[in-house]
Amino acid sequence: GLFVSGDYNRKTGLGDASNTAKYLNSNRANNADGQNNAHLSCYISTVTSATGSYIAASQSAGGYSGIQRNGNIGLILQVRGVDDNIPTVNSHLTTGFKGATRSDSTQLTRRFDGATATVNINSTATNANNYFVFVQNTGSGTFAFNNGRLAFYSIGESLDLALLDARVTALINAFGVAIP
Repeated sequence: GLFVSGDYNRKTGLGDASNTAKYLNSNRANNADGQNNAHLSCYISTVTSATGSYIAASQSAGGYSGIQRNGNIGLILQVRGVDDNIPTVNSHLTTGFKGATRSDSTQLTRRFDGATATVNINSTATNANNYFVFVQNTGSGTFAFNNGRLAFYSIGESLDLALLDARVTALINAFGVAIP
């Protein structure tokens, strides 16, 4: 389904609390950036109420990249990892900047709740499935619609998540002050 004008708020971004089928196709392929040179990020204004993908692309053989709430288990922050090896972080109920970046084949750097952490997770090759926003693109369909709200998202080459967080958070805070 398509988002409508009522789903957008200048201060808090895009989202639909009753979302059962609305999403954006980013038109950016999961393999548009190098296997070991990629990042994903988003600024969550409203947390999705259950399992839901903020931004994700995957394939059954691996190569999962996404930011997703995994029910009450945690938040998945993954770039080019295997579906079965997706550690979660305990920030699935918090708003703000979330991101993951990969600049080598053995480590993944994640940023959430104002802190950066690196974990040892080997990268895997991926395919050309486009990233979807507000749902996961599985290649054969969609999985885990999100009924939260996003003020920002980005996809691209690996970068410094702390610097991006600082700029995006400053921008969102400025919107909060400037927009009644």
